[in-house]
Amino acid sequence: MTHHKRVLARSLVVAALLGHALWAAAAPIEIEAEQFEMPDDALAGSRARFVSALRLSSPHHGFGGLSGMMIEDDRLTAVVDQGRFVSMQLVRDSEGRLIDVKGGEIRPMLGPDGLALDKDGGDAEGVQATPDGVLVSFEQTHRLGLFKTLQSAERRFTPQPPNRLVSGNRSFEGLARAPDGALVVVAERATGPRAMLGRRNLGYRLARGRWSKFTFERSEGFSPTGLDFGPDGALYLLERRFTLLGGVWMRLRRFAEPSFDMDDLGAGETLAILGPDSGIDNMEGVVVERGADGAVIVTVLSDDNFNSFQSTVLLQLEVDAAR
Repeated sequence: MTHHKRVLARSLVVAALLGHALWAAAAPIEIEAEQFEMPDDALAGSRARFVSALRLSSPHHGFGGLSGMMIEDDRLTAVVDQGRFVSMQLVRDSEGRLIDVKGGEIRPMLGPDGLALDKDGGDAEGVQATPDGVLVSFEQTHRLGLFKTLQSAERRFTPQPPNRLVSGNRSFEGLARAPDGALVVVAERATGPRAMLGRRNLGYRLARGRWSKFTFERSEGFSPTGLDFGPDGALYLLERRFTLLGGVWMRLRRFAEPSFDMDDLGAGETLAILGPDSGIDNMEGVVVERGADGAVIVTVLSDDNFNSFQSTVLLQLEVDAAR
């Protein structure tokens, strides 16, 4: 290689690294929020009440596909199933209802090599704050990845949950941290000849350095998409059902005082079922918090699949106390 070619090659490498560094930094993005109301009868007969709802949009090409979220100090951080973090500050009225968002940012997830994850390696579905950093669950390359900060490169979390019963894009959809510090992941669907779960869903719990399997009832065509532990100690499960004729539906279930030592959590309690006429979309992320008046507030977020016919919905519900 001639001297000029070596100089050119080095220049190209430096330019590529600089370009990557610029993309790796957080970029501010404009996020617009449109308030909307649900039909009065959307939650009739349920154990939940409508609080507020926003449709979010942005001209930024990387906004969309929000699959899981966490909220800390009213800062919402969502994972995009193409390997990105999107953050925004929630704006509430005097009664705690969501009315707007501000301070939007987007940044790529960085792999162990410091480079941005691609679609296959960055198919993020769940996110959870932990004492060691931000934990993210991934499909396709089934794993949990740990990020010390949103700017940090991924570190492999240990021990990893068993993955022999999951495959493709139906693996670790939901991720949550229990009040006792245990981690819980649930699969969208168990697959393969070893699954043999019948009408059961699959989950794993990490406590004292060991993963243990548990199951819970699967019914009415719904599949898990997210979960969180509420301030009441209950496990809240978000589920989705989609058919070409029936459209997209969501179901919210609660498992009060879940006993993982029993291996099976049962059916839980259905709090709400919402269909396409309610204004929801492909709901995948869920956070459960205590409201200003002490009520349990469930916030759910939709993944628009980067489809112009879908929308990013941020919905707040207040749920009744556990029976």
